[in-house]
Amino acid sequence: MASPYRLQGEGYFYYIRSRPDGRKRIYISRYDYEKFLEYIMQAKEKYKFHLYTYALMSSHYHLLFETIRPNLSKVMYYINRAYTVFAEKESGNIFTGKRANNADRIIWVNKFRDREEV
Repeated sequence: MASPYRLQGEGYFYYIRSRPDGRKRIYISRYDYEKFLEYIMQAKEKYKFHLYTYALMSSHYHLLFETIRPNLSKVMYYINRAYTVFAEKESGNIFTGKRANNADRIIWVNKFRDREEV
């Protein structure tokens, strides 16, 4: 199920946490992590956003970025779709997640992310 509409605009900050359905492992090998980072960098080049921090856990990931254009949906679709195809999952949508849009929440989740075991 798609997330509810989020405000999108130039200079908006987004904290993204996404995980697969059933909390399965996303990454099995080091190569899987590298491919996911490659897709993030491709999205960054294509959709022009500033990536401030990220964390890739075996069962989920965190991203904190600022958009230059109002294109959050395109960025996330590109990253998740590219990795889903790479991972050859039978389900078309393996990720679920929440977004934080206000500054206090973003600061809180980034502190949480820093404490989370990698």
